[in-house]
Amino acid sequence: MSNQKGEVELAKEDLIKAVNQVLARMDLNYSKTLGAKFQEYENLDGDHKAPVAVAYSVFEGPKAVDVMLEKYRTSKFDEDRLKILQALLSSRYPHTVVNVLSMVFTGEMKRQDRDLVHSVRDELTAPPVPPHYAQDLVHCLDQILLSQLDLSLSAPFQQEDVEN
Repeated sequence: MSNQKGEVELAKEDLIKAVNQVLARMDLNYSKTLGAKFQEYENLDGDHKAPVAVAYSVFEGPKAVDVMLEKYRTSKFDEDRLKILQALLSSRYPHTVVNVLSMVFTGEMKRQDRDLVHSVRDELTAPPVPPHYAQDLVHCLDQILLSQLDLSLSAPFQQEDVEN
C-alpha cells in the first residue's frame, strides 16, 4: 500500500512539472513569473529546475541564450545540463533552437544528449495545441490533486473527464 502511495505522489509531482512546463510555453505572464526564479537555479529543488528553465527561456527569448549557455557550461551535473538544453530548445525563436542544435556539430553537446534533436523534430511536426489545452490540463491537475482521478493503469484518463 505505501509503495502505491509513493508512486501516486511521484505521478503527481511529474504531472505538476509537466503542467508547469506547458503553461510556461503557452502563457507569457506565467513564464515571466516562473522564469524570474532562474536567478536562483542552483538553489532550486531538482523537480523545479526544468519548469523554471523553460519559463525563463520562453519569456526572455534570445536574451536568455547567453545566460543559459553559461549555466550549461558551468553545471556540474549532466541532469542540469540536459534540463537547460531542453529549455533552450523550448524557445519560441527558431534561430535560438538552431543555434543550440548546432552544438551537436561543434562537439559541445554530449552524444547521449543528441536525442534532443529528435524531440525537437517531433515537436515541430506535432499538430498545433488547441487553445483550451492549458485550461484542460489545469482542470485535470485540480482533479488529481483533489484525488478525484484514479491514477492506476486500469483507469486511463478519458477526454470526458476534462469536459465534465
